[in-house]
Amino acid sequence: MTRLRSLVVLATLALTVSACDSSGEDGLLAGAEANLGQWTWIDVAGSQCRDGSSTGIGVRLQDGATDLAIYLEGGGACFNGATCATNPKTFGEAEFNARAAAVGNNGLFSTAAGNPVGDYNMVYVPYCTGDLHGGSFPNSSLLGEEIGVQQFVGHQNVQRAVALLADELDTPGKVLLTGSSAGGFGTLLNFGEVADAFTGSDLYLVDDSGPVFFQDNVFSPQLASSVTALYNLPATLPTAPQLFQTDGLPGIYAYYASTYPNATFGLSSYLGDDVIQQFFGFGQAPGDPITDDEYAAGLRDVRSQIPSDWGTYFATGGEHTFLLVPNRYAGTSAGVAYDAWLAGILDGSPTNVDPAVAVRAPLAAR
Repeated sequence: MTRLRSLVVLATLALTVSACDSSGEDGLLAGAEANLGQWTWIDVAGSQCRDGSSTGIGVRLQDGATDLAIYLEGGGACFNGATCATNPKTFGEAEFNARAAAVGNNGLFSTAAGNPVGDYNMVYVPYCTGDLHGGSFPNSSLLGEEIGVQQFVGHQNVQRAVALLADELDTPGKVLLTGSSAGGFGTLLNFGEVADAFTGSDLYLVDDSGPVFFQDNVFSPQLASSVTALYNLPATLPTAPQLFQTDGLPGIYAYYASTYPNATFGLSSYLGDDVIQQFFGFGQAPGDPITDDEYAAGLRDVRSQIPSDWGTYFATGGEHTFLLVPNRYAGTSAGVAYDAWLAGILDGSPTNVDPAVAVRAPLAAR
């Protein structure tokens, strides 16, 4: 089989999505390579949604591309009746076709010359496991009979996708793992998998709207413990058991900075993100919702505590996510465009952007 030399983040998006031969990995990858510039669905053997149905990844190959971006989709979480009811539990080719038609050339996926990843190869990892892409708990019955058995295997799905890419691609110059909302949390739970698979590449992580807080009044230890047990997160990061002790999870920022000292990291969020406030509210006492001021203070506390090789991008408002919303991806905070901040991350020069604080000098300048 001809070795893949380009796995795409963006080619001229003629948003035609091709069905692929599912007879084996050679056929699947050949199908993607034969459709350069188009989003292509690839079934990944063994990957499952939380209802047990099979799933895969979307790929857009770009001729001559040397860099790779892997995007983890968002979409809520499944941890009780209310949240599971609104979280997707299946995702196949038909769902991918619809998603590609809706956002396949938006923001991060744009092939415009000004997009810092416009000439990257792109992989789209759908979200149908309800576990922040981090679960390692097949056949879970912890949610009871009413919700039923769940396949919380998001981490295993990412493992399979990354293994396939690492096996079939020439070593990319740069590898960016990014994602929005649940996918943002997923970057924190899966970066090690990507980093260890692409040891010859420059490595980057950008978490869009999936922050982990140090302050308990925003991210309660009870919620952290519940999610950790429900999705069996210690099995996802077995090399870092300290992260799953009480109040340990915020240590993930420092863990990655020390474990992968040559990587560059970024975290972005709206200062009053209504969606994450709602989800984190499940960990608060009834009648004690998280306020915008508490959320903003919590984000700024994160910025004050994380290592300097993490950049942050904060914007005013209650909106949720930047990456696939064109006017937010190209929009500005404190006079800095989001895509320009991302370009700095990919240059190894992270900055801190906050409408209330002066922009911090790039790491390379300090």
